[in-house]
Amino acid sequence: MNKTIYGGFWKRAVAFIVDSIIATLPPLIICLPLMLWQIYSIAKSPDGGLSHLVFLMLLIVAMQVLILLSVWLYFALMESGKRQATWGKQLLKIKVVGRDGGRITFARASGRTFAKIISYMIFYMGYIIAGLTNRKRALHDYIADTYVVTESFQPGDEMPPTPSHPWWIAIISLMMVGLFAAAMVLNALLVQLPFFHSFAVATNLQTMAAQDLPYGTHTTNGVTYSISPDGYRAAFNVNGNNYTLYLSDEYADVCCEETPGTDCSLIGMEPCR
Repeated sequence: MNKTIYGGFWKRAVAFIVDSIIATLPPLIICLPLMLWQIYSIAKSPDGGLSHLVFLMLLIVAMQVLILLSVWLYFALMESGKRQATWGKQLLKIKVVGRDGGRITFARASGRTFAKIISYMIFYMGYIIAGLTNRKRALHDYIADTYVVTESFQPGDEMPPTPSHPWWIAIISLMMVGLFAAAMVLNALLVQLPFFHSFAVATNLQTMAAQDLPYGTHTTNGVTYSISPDGYRAAFNVNGNNYTLYLSDEYADVCCEETPGTDCSLIGMEPCR
């Protein structure tokens, strides 16, 4: 028996990309126009658009739910159907089978679909191992006891073993965990840098100005934002020094109000003129 009966990593990867686009497209077509309309309404609302903001948050939640339902039904119905394959898999001429080489049930196809969440949560390692394990199985294949084979495979055909690479799985897993940890550390360090902190505050000021919020003062994450007739201000402390960023109604650029003992260049901001 030809040992190439299994759907390899690259075939499965291309099929997954195609299927992901197909499965998520209907919810996006439904929700994105409504979300853009709400964002536009928030920007134009004189009272800050609180009702529009609430509706926008509900739309975001609804879109996530619809995507979950769409992905589940798309994969589960098609992989348990007559063709035993999604449109992406059909394009690559592969299909999903059970241990006996036959068609799987809707319940098993559903379990296989939700098991992909685990494959995703471990930095996609559950998907990557499909190119390194015996019989080219991903983690969700092991969980659901399924195989991905070529469309010419028939029940009763032999499922020969293929070379596995456990050391590569371990090495790639350690590399991905290390990259994730490094990214988390780098992100934490960048947030503490004056330049990035002031940039985030300036962005918040511009967002506030676009929403035309009422006058007042509030504090968020150690930054005190104030809105007055002459513009928008944000006061914060970096490395023991106090800074105030200012945005007027007339200009789109945020500047730094210099005071004795402070140097606006240290936070990457131009002083107000």
